[in-house]
Order: sequence, then C-alpha cells, then structure tokens
Amino acid sequence: MGLKVGTGLMMSELVPSALERKQPAVFLSGPSFAKEVMEQRPTGVVAACKDGHLARTVQALLASQVMRVNTTSDVVGVEICGALKNVLAIAAGIVEGLDLGHNAMAALIAQGCSEISLVLLLLMHT
Repeated sequence: MGLKVGTGLMMSELVPSALERKQPAVFLSGPSFAKEVMEQRPTGVVAACKDGHLARTVQALLASQVMRVNTTSDVVGVEICGALKNVLAIAAGIVEGLDLGHNAMAALIAQGCSEISLVLLLLMHT
C-alpha cells in the first residue's frame, strides 16, 4: 500500500471510490512476495480495516502455520508505514548491493525505524 503518485491520495481513499461501494474494505500490508507465500515460507501481514469484525474474519481466513495475520483499525497508519517502509527497503537494497555488511544494514534499519516513528508522531500532531 502507499500513496498514488501525483495526488497524494491513499489506497483507502482510492479503492472505495473506484469500486463505487460504501462497504468497508480490508487492506493487507506487509512483506508478502507471492513466490514466497506460494512456497509456504513464513510471512507476516497486517489486515487493516475500520470494521474490526471484518478484519478478524480476514485474519481467520488467511492465518496459517506459516502466515501470521495481525489486525488493526488504523488503516491510515498502516498505509503511511507501508509507504515509508518502501523507502527503507530501497535503501536496504543499496546497502546489500554495495556489500556494506550486516553492521551497516542494522544501523540503517535502526535509523529508518526511528525516522518512521518520528514521521508518525509529527503526523499525529498535525
């Protein structure tokens, strides 16, 4: 999930209007590459929905021994974290591509998480 380029609109704003439906939608976010899901590799996602019962229903349908599904009603928070996580993932790819090592990767992740937290705090107070 993330923001639509050029508009700044979030998927939780775009999807319902595109589907022309008033019903709540569940948004899945998290590292879930299709190939790894199909290979039954451990995966963790979050099901975000304003309707907690619907989120828990999706959780029950998708959860398995290799698929952990957490739920939240904070759809916007999940979208913002997803967008910011993508920036961190690109930086992690650069660190890996340059073979900078585990220390550099750990430092990047720690700093990235700190900055994501800061952005969330700033957004909560605006």
